[in-house]
Amino acid sequence: MAVPSPAPAQTPAPTPSPSPAPRAADLFRAASNLTVTGASEGWLQPAAAPRPNRDLFGGNRTGEPPSPEQLRAIAAGPTQQALAGSVRDHRPAGAGVHDRFVARRAMEHFNPVREVPGLGAGVRRAPEITSEGQVRNVSGGEGGVADNFDHTHGTSFASMTRAARTSDMRYRCLRTDLDIEQDASGAIRAVRVAHASGMRAFDDAAERALREAMPEHPWTPGTGRATRWRFEVSEAVGLSVTNGDEGWTVLGTESDGVRVRVRVRMLSQRLLGDAGV
Repeated sequence: MAVPSPAPAQTPAPTPSPSPAPRAADLFRAASNLTVTGASEGWLQPAAAPRPNRDLFGGNRTGEPPSPEQLRAIAAGPTQQALAGSVRDHRPAGAGVHDRFVARRAMEHFNPVREVPGLGAGVRRAPEITSEGQVRNVSGGEGGVADNFDHTHGTSFASMTRAARTSDMRYRCLRTDLDIEQDASGAIRAVRVAHASGMRAFDDAAERALREAMPEHPWTPGTGRATRWRFEVSEAVGLSVTNGDEGWTVLGTESDGVRVRVRVRMLSQRLLGDAGV
């Protein structure tokens, strides 16, 4: 019987010595070598990142500035959008000439001094209207020029000082508001006093003036509408107004010793549809 030979003794594996920690300089050097190698061999190419659209003004893709036509279209965009959203609140095509003519002719037909007895006394009792003064910002350059001028010509009557706010204007005003409905042909369908003046003769004279003035000009838009017109008479004494200033016309004839001015204007409009209903 054979005796088994003893197993050879196993030599233990040598224990690896710990490698030293990499230094920062070595890491930067290795990264630089890797970048150069990848770029030369073509396998390290930068990915094409999409560029954000910075064309805020709608120009072309070549980077050129927008044309004057594009700038005008951009500037008019918000206005056109607002007009499109409220088109029913604006005059239809052809109505502007008609309304200006009617306002002028209605003021010519409206003769309150002759048609309204006691007009001057009524104006003196009318509610007081306050037109607030305008506030304006005086720039530093404007103020400096005015100060230098005033300092140089202080002994003269000339002056360049500009007030930052104009004074309020107060006056008594007699007025009536009339609501007019027109059909598609422009004919008046209804007239209603929306705000009475307190003097029946005044309201009647305003209505007659509108009824006489409207048919004198052809109505071309071809749609019905409702409009509101205002007739105003106020005292002209002490006011810095001239003929036609802000729509006012100073009459040459006084009433009860009061010099008056007159204004006729359309305040608002609303379209009623094709049939004026």
